[in-house]
Amino acid sequence: MNDKDNINSATKSILEEERKNERLIHLARISVFTLVLIMMSVSRLTFGEELNVRFLLVSLFSASCIVTGMLLWRFYNDHRHSSLAKYLLVTLDIAFVFILVLIVRYTMSRDIYEMTSDIPAFLVLFMVNAMSGLRFDLRLSIYSAVASVAALFGLTIFDLQTHTMSHPYLIITTFFKGFMLLGVAFISGYIGTSAKKLVIHDYLEQREKRYVRDLFGKYVTPEIRDQILAGHIPLNGERTEATVLIADLGDFTPYVEESNPEEVVQSLREYFTAMQKAVRRHKGLVLQYVGDEIEAAFGTPVPCTDHANRAVQAALEMKKNLEQLNEARVRLGKRPFRHRIGIHTGEVLAGNTGSEDQPSYALIGDTVNIASRLQEFNKMTGTDIIFSAATREKIPGHIHARKLEPARLKGISHPVEIFTLDDA
Repeated sequence: MNDKDNINSATKSILEEERKNERLIHLARISVFTLVLIMMSVSRLTFGEELNVRFLLVSLFSASCIVTGMLLWRFYNDHRHSSLAKYLLVTLDIAFVFILVLIVRYTMSRDIYEMTSDIPAFLVLFMVNAMSGLRFDLRLSIYSAVASVAALFGLTIFDLQTHTMSHPYLIITTFFKGFMLLGVAFISGYIGTSAKKLVIHDYLEQREKRYVRDLFGKYVTPEIRDQILAGHIPLNGERTEATVLIADLGDFTPYVEESNPEEVVQSLREYFTAMQKAVRRHKGLVLQYVGDEIEAAFGTPVPCTDHANRAVQAALEMKKNLEQLNEARVRLGKRPFRHRIGIHTGEVLAGNTGSEDQPSYALIGDTVNIASRLQEFNKMTGTDIIFSAATREKIPGHIHARKLEPARLKGISHPVEIFTLDDA
């Protein structure tokens, strides 16, 4: 998936979140209009004012606000990806507050007007601007603030001209309320917009991580992959004890000479796949494929105490998988394979090698060399699996191994005690 597709997927998730937030705003809208209707009714009854046509007009308008709010919600559901729908919702919310205050001015006494239109109206506008951040749009929040301030100053001018409100600090308090509306809208919009950017960035980052995890997981076991990606494994080099397994196909060169390239590549892929499954099932790491050779490590980069036993068990399963693979090859009239496995346990230098642009995780040391020589020594003994005494000491005693004559290996100054599982 390319970057454009990733951004489109993230944007789609944001739009879905906006829809959920708009539902919260809608519920708040209905609650406010319902509260205003109840408050006006209670206020009129408290002050003992008679039920008249004007009061019914206020009640009907408040009820119409509730119904209109329902219709607005339906409109938004149909046009939730349209900027026009969002601006229309904000405009109508503020217009409702403005009109409702004017109606109250003409239908109620001054005391009731001051109680039901001054502070409550500001609180409603304050709430409208505070909730604007849920739409994840700073420009929309600023528009909401400007429209709210315009409505607030319009009501103030109306009160000053009609002398409805005689409070000496009316203009000062109006400016103060205007600054509060601008401030809360800007902060809410900024937080919402920042959250949107953060969500998109996090979404893209998580998709990238999942891609890397999935790709990296094709080369190593999930446990090793997670440890490396989490930064728990030092990749710049460390000395540690591990068990190295080397496997190599016997008589492979004649097979290559007598077979076509496509057949060789396909056969190698089938063989490597079967062997890799055995290695990974026992928590090993296939370090590299060199020609027809497999180099695998146990106990690094993720440390474990039973790495020697895991390597031996993996070798046994590799032998079993090869037998099954050969059965299928024989049925198809193909030549069966035979491989040789060498295993040795000891200290290795594990870390990234290669170039800076193309690093490669590898093991360096005599342990690797001895494992390779043991693999070759199977030719001398006619066996399939040979492992050293260092490995034998670290595997359970119930595993019956046959001891062979000490091996003198090329490049190794002292004889190496060796064991095999063949005919044990």
